[in-house]
Amino acid sequence: MKPKFLLFSLLLLVVVVFSVQNAGMVRLRFLGWAFSASQALVIFICALVGVAIGLVLARRWRAKPPLR
Repeated sequence: MKPKFLLFSLLLLVVVVFSVQNAGMVRLRFLGWAFSASQALVIFICALVGVAIGLVLARRWRAKPPLR
């Protein structure tokens, strides 16, 4: 197995276990909006957004490395 796949699988498992253990409802407020959502869903969405941002930054970094 590739090390990156193993690391990704392990991190995904940790996020899923953490989300399931924190599945209570929370009230969210953002710029005048307010709503309730499952804390597990909020954690999972935040993790997905973090992965997406990391992938975009990594792709840009490879395309144009920083100056030294």
